[in-house]
Amino acid sequence: MSLQDLKWSRRCRGELAVYQPSWDSNVLSAVSTRQGGASSLPYDTLNLAYHVQDEAEKVEQNRERLTRALGLASAPWVTLNQVHGTKVHWVSKDNIKAFQGQNMNELVEGDALATEDSDLPLVVFGADCALLLYYDAIGGRIGAVHAGWRGTVAGLPSIMVEEFIERGSKVQNIQVAIGPAIGPCCYPVGTEVVNAFHQRWSFADQLFTSEEKECNEKSKNMVRFDLIKAIELQLMEYKLKPEHISTLNMCTSCAEEDFFSYRRDQGRTGRHGALIMLTRP
Repeated sequence: MSLQDLKWSRRCRGELAVYQPSWDSNVLSAVSTRQGGASSLPYDTLNLAYHVQDEAEKVEQNRERLTRALGLASAPWVTLNQVHGTKVHWVSKDNIKAFQGQNMNELVEGDALATEDSDLPLVVFGADCALLLYYDAIGGRIGAVHAGWRGTVAGLPSIMVEEFIERGSKVQNIQVAIGPAIGPCCYPVGTEVVNAFHQRWSFADQLFTSEEKECNEKSKNMVRFDLIKAIELQLMEYKLKPEHISTLNMCTSCAEEDFFSYRRDQGRTGRHGALIMLTRP
């Protein structure tokens, strides 16, 4: 399959619906929706995160349902205590235990996972922040990134590219599938965000608009921020071609039936996940 063929599709797997990039059979990847799970309000229904005060047994059921729906073996997920940082962790079957478990405080801190080993399901969680999946079919490497505005302005999307290159990947072979994230339609930000991007990235002028849409008293002095565009432009600045980047283009706040949204739900909500796993060595 050529690199230009990368695209997203929605697929129903029993009661579950997922979005999947069109990669080859050597990798399995998907972004979950909130449908088909066991959790009750406000985590209804396929919440995948333990740390949001949902019932642990419900979260375990939800993870098992998604695992079965994707046709995976029962290998425990590889996850992180996500902290809006820039650390990339390379995972192997030798160090996997540090990335498994229910207690967030016992998990390794970070927002990016990568591996060259097969049968290790890397998973990152979100509820407005962008979830990115990376694949180098030639080099046999995958990665998963959780990127909000802090991780993005600090360069995490491109740091993962650099990590791949240090391991032997060529930039022309790296593909990135960008999952759902809150869109500029629903993302008013203040001067902290504006100033941070202008100080770091030359394309910052393209990321903000002062258009007032559904304005309220709290957000009337703010501008709207395009997180997805910030990630796309950053990746292209690091020499990824536009055709090597595929964006789902769904706003988590608008797509209430499919995704959780921290902002829309005022902090009490679940988490969807992005999973990627090499299926062949």
